[in-house]
Amino acid sequence: MYKYRTRLNSSMLQNDKFRPLLTTSLNGLNRMVLFFQQKKTVSVVFSRKRGVFPNPELFIGRSLLKAVKEFKFLGLIFGQSLRFHRHLKDLKIRSTKALNILKVLANTRWGADRTSLLRLYGALIRSKLD
Repeated sequence: MYKYRTRLNSSMLQNDKFRPLLTTSLNGLNRMVLFFQQKKTVSVVFSRKRGVFPNPELFIGRSLLKAVKEFKFLGLIFGQSLRFHRHLKDLKIRSTKALNILKVLANTRWGADRTSLLRLYGALIRSKLD
């Protein structure tokens, strides 16, 4: 992939000179080194600036890549602004569900002992936070 030191702006994404370069780069990687599955590959415009950015038309072969606002990669949810609000919200929901299970199991009358609860905490909650 090519590395550019200049920042991308919306006019560069719609520029006819820039679009074929990205498409050629993706097609070249697809032939030589990596194989991109067209159904799983998406494009996202990352920017912290406000406003609407046009999605570039990127192709792999003859199929158009789908433009999305957020995607999940290796357990992290990446949004357009790269602020991870959506990821943290999802992590909070999943951790709260696991914590509620621990609260039920920690009942004083019939609940699990301390070592079992600590193991469950490490497996259910701590593994998500790390």
